[in-house]
Amino acid sequence: LRIEKRRKKRSLDSNAYLWALLGKLSKKLGITPEETYRHYVTDTAAYYVQPVRDDTLQRWIEIWESKGKGWIVEVIGPSKNKGWTNCRNYYGSSVYDTQEMSFLIDEVVRDCKSHGIETMTPEEIEKLKVAWRNNEQHR
Repeated sequence: LRIEKRRKKRSLDSNAYLWALLGKLSKKLGITPEETYRHYVTDTAAYYVQPVRDDTLQRWIEIWESKGKGWIVEVIGPSKNKGWTNCRNYYGSSVYDTQEMSFLIDEVVRDCKSHGIETMTPEEIEKLKVAWRNNEQHR
C-alpha cells in the first residue's frame, strides 16, 4: 500500500508547449521530434524495473510501447532468475502529473536555451506552472 499526494495530469497547454519546443530543438539537432522526446523521457522520467519471461519478452515490448511514443522498454539484461530478463519500463508524458511535466519542460527549456532557441520567459513559464498547480488544487 502506498499513499501519495494526488496530482493533476499535465494540461494540454503544457503538452503543446513541450512539443513546440521539441520541434524547434529537433530541427537544430537534425533529428525527429519523436527521437528528441524519447531521449528526454529516458533521461528525465520515471520508470520501473520489471522482470519479464524470456519467451514473452518481445510481446511485452510490443504491448508496452504500443501505448504511445514515450512508452519505452529498455532491456537491462538477464534477471537473477533463469529464463527471465530485466526491463526498464518508461512511462509516456500522457500520464505525467503537473510536477513531472514541469520538470520535463524545464529540462527541454534549458537545452533549448543552450542551443540559442527562443523559449517563453521565466516569468511566462512560472505563470503556466502556477496555473497548472491551481488546476491541480481544484481537482
